[in-house]
Amino acid sequence: MTQIYADGFMNPWLIRLQNAQVRLGSEILLKNTSLRIDAGQHWAILGNNGSGKSSLARLLAGELPVCGGTVDYQSGKRPDGVAIVSLESQKALIDHDRRFDSSEDGEGKPDTGRSVRTAILDDWVESSVFRHWVEVFALQELLEQGIGTLSTGEGRKMMLCRALVKSPKLLILDEPYAGLDQVSRVELIEILADIAAKGISLVQVACAEDELLPCISHVALLENSHLLQSDERSEVLESKEYAAISQIDVEEKWQLPKAGDENKSLQWDQQYPLIELKNVSVIYEGKVALTPTSLTIRPQEHWQIEGPNGAGKTTLLSMISGDNPQSYANDVKLFGRQRGSGESLWDIRQRIAVVSAAFQMDYRLPVRGRDVVISGFFDSIGLYQNYSGQQMAIADEWLAALKIEDLAESRFTELSYAQQRLLLLARAMVKHPTLLLIDEPCLGLDVPNTRRILNLLDTIAKQTHTQLIYVCHDPEQKLDCITHRLVLS
Repeated sequence: MTQIYADGFMNPWLIRLQNAQVRLGSEILLKNTSLRIDAGQHWAILGNNGSGKSSLARLLAGELPVCGGTVDYQSGKRPDGVAIVSLESQKALIDHDRRFDSSEDGEGKPDTGRSVRTAILDDWVESSVFRHWVEVFALQELLEQGIGTLSTGEGRKMMLCRALVKSPKLLILDEPYAGLDQVSRVELIEILADIAAKGISLVQVACAEDELLPCISHVALLENSHLLQSDERSEVLESKEYAAISQIDVEEKWQLPKAGDENKSLQWDQQYPLIELKNVSVIYEGKVALTPTSLTIRPQEHWQIEGPNGAGKTTLLSMISGDNPQSYANDVKLFGRQRGSGESLWDIRQRIAVVSAAFQMDYRLPVRGRDVVISGFFDSIGLYQNYSGQQMAIADEWLAALKIEDLAESRFTELSYAQQRLLLLARAMVKHPTLLLIDEPCLGLDVPNTRRILNLLDTIAKQTHTQLIYVCHDPEQKLDCITHRLVLS
């Protein structure tokens, strides 16, 4: 016999929002939002970048307080039994470690943060549940490794394990595929299907219909921080509202600023390669982060670096950018000079710029958009130096060229993920770098913004003297400008 609860529903509710709204900075989000999630249901929060998806997810998880309306949990006022896995929660964990980071441990080695085991347990006692999820996510060999050494995909698996050891009733997944290669993505879908079948309700934050997990039964559709619809999956995906927000704009035409005389000092003798790595390798705490790899990049070449999670793609970029201390112990030549031959890190960074999802997570200061772009001249997070009128003019040229001049006075932390990414690309390009390192540039972006970024990168390769090194997992996110590929295993 089917049980009917006192409120007329067939299943007990887990979370109820009634006219809820939150404040982020000076802006009111999710005005008068009402939503009910019942046990046995699996929801998707769907919408484009800037629609308020992550804010709704954080509200459900109890990470954002309401400034109007109510949020009720089955377990009481506190969100017991609710866990969230997101880039924000992963960043918070890393930031906590950095606050206590002395840069070196007692033996003079770099501090790589707490161990994966400690991060997963989070003051919980080891149990059969812990051992089960560690085995499911194949983290056994990483348990004693510092979280600061994990690849993007390994970090995502650790955060999922960290959430599940607490046996939540509701698991919120904000862009769960972010940073995962194709094999890991398929494996994760299978794991989440098993989790759903065992009675844990899922809430998935996604940008597009083709990202939705097969188990998703209901969809909450957002636009401009407004809940347009919340209904069964088929009802929402077949609606005119979803059709309207999922339209893809035509590709934009870009006209980028030219490099000025101030960039002449960055030239080097082009009889030498830009980058020359010979059998470089990296080992952290006994674990191989990069197997012996050789790479030579010559003028006018654009490279794509591919490989599964943990293959060492991001580590390889850190060897090129000068951010990895083990580059001194390897045969690394940058712009014709041996690493460690007297060049400064400033010399390297004048010629190289980096844009990545990880760097975007680090750039969490509420500074103006124009200041973010100008900080590219100084390779700083934030702006702490006086700048010239010429530098401000160049920054404004790039803001206009990328059609984001309206963000000049906006606070970086109050912008959408896609708007932040465009600002960081402008920041990278103000100095017209010789080499632009692009690590998963479309991570977390919706389809229109993904096409926009890819088109912009191809234009940078075509209209400027900047060469690209491009790291990407998604085979659909291709750049036409790529001339060479390196595949790590």
